[in-house]
Amino acid sequence: MLILRGHFTSAELAKAFDVSESEVRQVAGDKIPFKLIGQTRKAVLGEGVSEYIGNNFTVPECCRLLGRSLSDDPKGAFLGITIYGDPKGDHVIPLEDVIHGYNLYLNDIDDGYWD
Repeated sequence: MLILRGHFTSAELAKAFDVSESEVRQVAGDKIPFKLIGQTRKAVLGEGVSEYIGNNFTVPECCRLLGRSLSDDPKGAFLGITIYGDPKGDHVIPLEDVIHGYNLYLNDIDDGYWD
């Protein structure tokens, strides 16, 4: 399932946010467009979530989604990415980089992101 489809499923976001799939599905349905990731995160995780993260992913969310640590990167999906900090101390990975890693590790597809 190549993530060029414009959305994540409720199961995928539940894994990233470390909550039950039913919690995500209840607030956002089965398919969550990329542009609604931030709103879904806030609805599921509560008011303490940083608005700064937006539709991107924190490092722990990305690791949970991919089922691996960023340091466990034999395919080089995260070489040269920009990880930036938000005012609350979260480290954030841009959505495009998360999608690239997802395509490489979960779909075994190199979408040529770094070419």
